[in-house]
Amino acid sequence: MILSRQPELLKQTQLLFQRLYRAAVCMKTAALTAFQIGKEFAMSSGNQLGKNSGVLKPILKNREFTIFIILLFMMVVSAIVSPTFRSAGNIANIFNQNAMYGLMAIGMSFVLIGGGMDLSIGSTSALAGMVAALMMRDFGSVGLGILAALLVGLVIGLVNGLIIIYLKLPPFIVTLGTMYIARSVCLAMTKAHPVSGFPSWVVTVGIGKWHGIPIAAAIWIVLAVAMNWVLKRTKFGQYVYALGGNEKAAWLSGIKTKTIRIFTYILNGLFASVAGLIVVYRLMIATGDANDGYEMIAIAACVIGGVSMNGGRGSVIGSVFGALIYGLIVNMLQLIGVSGFWQKAVIGAIIIIVSCIDSLSSSKKRQ
Repeated sequence: MILSRQPELLKQTQLLFQRLYRAAVCMKTAALTAFQIGKEFAMSSGNQLGKNSGVLKPILKNREFTIFIILLFMMVVSAIVSPTFRSAGNIANIFNQNAMYGLMAIGMSFVLIGGGMDLSIGSTSALAGMVAALMMRDFGSVGLGILAALLVGLVIGLVNGLIIIYLKLPPFIVTLGTMYIARSVCLAMTKAHPVSGFPSWVVTVGIGKWHGIPIAAAIWIVLAVAMNWVLKRTKFGQYVYALGGNEKAAWLSGIKTKTIRIFTYILNGLFASVAGLIVVYRLMIATGDANDGYEMIAIAACVIGGVSMNGGRGSVIGSVFGALIYGLIVNMLQLIGVSGFWQKAVIGAIIIIVSCIDSLSSSKKRQ
């Protein structure tokens, strides 16, 4: 049986490498073109650049700007590799399909920048969605379901923060434990049976559009902009950066580090709940195994978007770009026919490469 399938497997493998080769050629062509344009521009306006170097340096060193350029570059490559990518419907789908990952990445950004880690948000979002689904089914109240879901996220985030702070346990261990607990509660509540029977209009929030704009994506972007402002422009945001940069120094400077860390986990739980609601509204069903592994995608979006796993660096807008880059990678691999088995391998390799670059960058800055 195995021997008889060898020619077929070889043929599929050859086809896969051919498609990847074509994508690589397109990327190389686009990169060389961009490099040549940049080189000619630099040569033609070198004197002007020298005069305005004080203005340009902050822009060129801006991580979000760099990631945005990478995002645009990937969109161009995707359009070259697959003409199907260019359709407005496909672009809208990329935003809408990644809204739940992006929402989780907002909360995860605060935790990671603050020097923490949270593996429980996938299970938290599933439990929040299940509680909201039960409220909508049994009481017919969407508003009550939203409040109950947000309460679930708040409580789990608070529990994570309190255990990490006062029992002095590693965030990885604590959130791994709450991940399994939340998942078990989610399954036990309905004995692993799916829950449905919601008001029909809520599906509009999950997959609907307003004037051509996907509603779920609009919620994601609006919240991301608001929370980026909180992170960059408020004392709380600055305290989060200080906490992740050097917790002891932050404490010595008078920052209530314990309170700030607890609030980062609460925020993460709340955004996990919002993501869980979006998933339920989209599918019109809640299941105990929903959103499994979403925490890893949220972390991947943050890392790709320039959030440092060591804490102290990154932004919410960067995580938005990271989620879109993640979605673009998946979308492009699907459009060129790469098997789902290989897609995760490609994304994993990209995460490792980005983490290595971030680590090297951090080492150079310390030197």
